[in-house]
Amino acid sequence: MSFILLVIAVACERFLDISAVTPRFNWFYDVIDSLPLKLGRYGRVVLLSVTILALPIIVLVIYRVFDSWLFHLVGFALGLIILIYCFGPTAIYAQLESYINARARGEESDDLHNAAKDIFANEKGKNVMENDHILITRLFQDFNSSIAAVIFWFCVLGPFGAVLYRVVSLLQSNARQGKSMAEELPFLTQILNLLDWIPARLVALFYAFMGNHRASFAVLRQYAISGLENNERLLVESGSQAMNLVVSDNPELSLKQVFNLRSLLDKTLIIYLIVLLILMLIF
Repeated sequence: MSFILLVIAVACERFLDISAVTPRFNWFYDVIDSLPLKLGRYGRVVLLSVTILALPIIVLVIYRVFDSWLFHLVGFALGLIILIYCFGPTAIYAQLESYINARARGEESDDLHNAAKDIFANEKGKNVMENDHILITRLFQDFNSSIAAVIFWFCVLGPFGAVLYRVVSLLQSNARQGKSMAEELPFLTQILNLLDWIPARLVALFYAFMGNHRASFAVLRQYAISGLENNERLLVESGSQAMNLVVSDNPELSLKQVFNLRSLLDKTLIIYLIVLLILMLIF
């Protein structure tokens, strides 16, 4: 039943673009922005620990209380809602579809940026080539942080794991922007890199299986047992090599290559689910 839950959640994210129309965790940003900042070192450690663990624990307790209701159907529904809610916050597939449509219409650089503004975030290319470079970089990273890592930790720790990953990623993103808990950015980055370490390598492995095997496996061998700080570099380089691209060359993608990019993400997601199903059956 857990695998069915995963398939339904992924299908909702892939085809219904739920994260594109459902505001997620806006309230969480409001909460962390209201937290007291003028605390001593010990006070900040306690506050950070409570902030990271409070929501996952609350969600876990609620899930455990209602899990067995109506022959576990309530637990199934809760797990589905929690997993879908933890996807994102960037709706990568909806944004990519918008970008593809803009490219097909022959839009200029500014219009391309606006078509996928959530993916580009604060980055903006001066031309189509630079926008394509940003798109490739962000998509290969966001595929892991928005979907793959959430699925992995949901499989390992259940709803607690999915919520824990999303809370840490939101706190790290907020701190990186110089907002609440900016002083804790190095610590939050280390935690997030630790949570990303295994999922990033699985995703890179499946990029290799679904694309240019030789080049992608070379990247994977280079970074397989490297430090926590190389997760994003591994994802970008392995994904790019799977498509026979060199990101450092700032390649301008043809429309067909943009379609191939979407296809690579789709095939990676499918094999990711299949491997997780096999692991579920074994363990």
